[in-house]
Amino acid sequence: MRFLFTILFSLAVMASDAANYVTTQSGLFAAGTTWVGGTAPSAGGDTWSNQPGLTLTYDVNNQSSSGGWGACTNAGTLTFANGATTGGPVYFLMNGNFT
Repeated sequence: MRFLFTILFSLAVMASDAANYVTTQSGLFAAGTTWVGGTAPSAGGDTWSNQPGLTLTYDVNNQSSSGGWGACTNAGTLTFANGATTGGPVYFLMNGNFT
């Protein structure tokens, strides 16, 4: 029982470190100006939502982030930048549902 509690507590702590982000305007995923609060999602487990009518250009490599993005929603347009734009590949690693 103690082992199960330790695992559940660890998962709760990891989940509490994640943040939720919402787009405020069209733009690059990595640009703070694209997001409410001026900071872009960056950590594994972070969740994000792209609002209707906005175009979000995904230009990040989250391959090395721990676990990928949490549950995310795209109600607008999501495009992906290419390596020529970002200087390297982009990775879209998910650990939650993508709607």
